[in-house]
Amino acid sequence: MTNLWGIFAPILDLQPQLRPVSPTPREQDNKGTCGLYIRVGSSSFQSGGTKHDIAGVIYYPQMNSSTLRMDIAVIKVYPDFELGESVMPVPLQSQDDEVAPGTLAYSLGWGSNNGNTTSSDFLMRGDYHILDTNDGMLSSYEEQNILAARNNHQIECVGDKGGPLVANGVLIGVITFNSCPTGPMPAMFLKVSLFSDWMKSIMESYSGNKTLKICSRVS
Repeated sequence: MTNLWGIFAPILDLQPQLRPVSPTPREQDNKGTCGLYIRVGSSSFQSGGTKHDIAGVIYYPQMNSSTLRMDIAVIKVYPDFELGESVMPVPLQSQDDEVAPGTLAYSLGWGSNNGNTTSSDFLMRGDYHILDTNDGMLSSYEEQNILAARNNHQIECVGDKGGPLVANGVLIGVITFNSCPTGPMPAMFLKVSLFSDWMKSIMESYSGNKTLKICSRVS
């Protein structure tokens, strides 16, 4: 089985934990890793499952590093994933699919549940209703690129950025803000459908034995 590619941080077709080993990438070791790893197959932040080093990262070409708009990337891991009972695939939403307002979805994350900077030790779930983005609440950028969703009790917060939003068994969004929204502000998710064709093209381009320059930005 060849190395799988994935969304950063939710792995394409997987639900992982992404955790830095150090604040900045360490020197490449003999595996050519970037100083980050992903834990899969566990609901614990600290233990269980298996660790996989990040071996390469390709950022979306239009990503704005100042505003963090279009902040999505594809990563390659080492060693290969082994799919099983606790590591299961989830398909990407296709480019032409739309999510209807009112659709039920859920999000997963390791973030704070009270607005502080302490991450949860266990994977948490929040249930959402997708909102209509044409109601004047969001900016023109957000209307085109963002899925807005609401939950009266559980919200995405500090440490959840990059987590998945899933509806009907399909990955439809990625948490894009760490804002801990309150009051009328909804939770914000980047639309996966806008990037699915790009991600598939990256996987095709770098399939097989084609080398990827380790730990560098590639567009």
